[in-house]
Amino acid sequence: YSQNNLDEVKKWLEGGGFDWDKYIRMALESEGVDVNDEAIQSRKATIRSKVTKLSRYDVINNTLLDTGVTEYDLVSNVFSTDAITHSVDAWKDVLTNLSKLIKNHGRLILVGVTGSNAWMMGSQSFKATNLSDDIVKLTLDELGFDIKLYDTIPAETDSHGYKAVFYLSAQKRD
Repeated sequence: YSQNNLDEVKKWLEGGGFDWDKYIRMALESEGVDVNDEAIQSRKATIRSKVTKLSRYDVINNTLLDTGVTEYDLVSNVFSTDAITHSVDAWKDVLTNLSKLIKNHGRLILVGVTGSNAWMMGSQSFKATNLSDDIVKLTLDELGFDIKLYDTIPAETDSHGYKAVFYLSAQKRD
């Protein structure tokens, strides 16, 4: 939804912006790929060649803000569905809206946290939805997705305010 976030993605697609190599490395490792600099550069080139359009979307109100496209082959949502909702029911509504954007056999890439009631921006705390692995997996199944990859990275310390980061790839059924 944020134009600033979309601008940051655009910078990365153009070869600048945030350095995502660490995360690309983790994704490749989870796929069983022999990870080296060449593999990371190859994956970055593949991602950049596949992105055809960036769009703003109000996921709470299910409103596309600047595109005529109604369904996508891939929708990616990173660290926001649990941060913009305050209950599991509201989170499920957001996931329902996201699922409407994905073509049959299309993919959802989702990253979030489990075991958190809030997130921090500087010194300010914001409410969040406390998710569990079971809630995430059951919701995706109910929405017609087959999870192809699901993994977690435990929080390094209790002071982070969450139990783990989860990341997943799921494919929409007919």
